[in-house]
Amino acid sequence: MAELLRPGSAELPRWALGSGARAAEIAARAGSNDALAAEHVAIDALAMRRKPVAPAPERFAAMTVRGQVVTMFHHCVAGERASAAAMAGWISRERRAAEPYRSFLDWAARECGLAPSAS
Repeated sequence: MAELLRPGSAELPRWALGSGARAAEIAARAGSNDALAAEHVAIDALAMRRKPVAPAPERFAAMTVRGQVVTMFHHCVAGERASAAAMAGWISRERRAAEPYRSFLDWAARECGLAPSAS
């Protein structure tokens, strides 16, 4: 995904993450309490290279798994490692051991500088 963000297109990262411009538009109107809408908003923010906004722990917990991983990834690629590490800490040890968290946290330890203990 990090490689897809280097070219100028926002549609390729959106497509790779199962979203699109129309989905993001609809999600933005749906409100922040809908987990699937929050996922599409997170994908759009990443694809459009907006500055990431750290969610409150309870908002993060209410997101879909994909929304959580995309949000942490967005913080990593934006250089906001402390925020990504905080979010990783909000995920239970049991969930961190399962996919997709395990793979993401392994990547984040290597490429984002998250402490290996977060994975």
